[in-house]
Amino acid sequence: MDLNNRRGIITGAGQGIGQALALEFAAKGAHLLLVGRKEATLQETADLVKNAGGTSEILVQDLGQADGAQNVADAVKSWDTSTFSSTTPETCVPDDSKKPPPQKPPR
Repeated sequence: MDLNNRRGIITGAGQGIGQALALEFAAKGAHLLLVGRKEATLQETADLVKNAGGTSEILVQDLGQADGAQNVADAVKSWDTSTFSSTTPETCVPDDSKKPPPQKPPR
């Protein structure tokens, strides 16, 4: 999947799964808003994103705060929303919604 000229928001981007996702999207050419609570770890991820072939901005924000989500929305207000990449179950994780429900074992 080519993500050149596409944008995305990665929360928890300073470590763990968030950082790993940022690097996956960066390798495909995405521009990312990296959101997290610690500037130092976000900057580290931003450096890794650049080395992987993507571009990024960082936003130090605790999404547990009352204004957290609004601050993220404000940070991307100027973005052309037609360049957002959406992730679907098919692109991120297996889509179990298409599987039949598990059968109960016989009694």
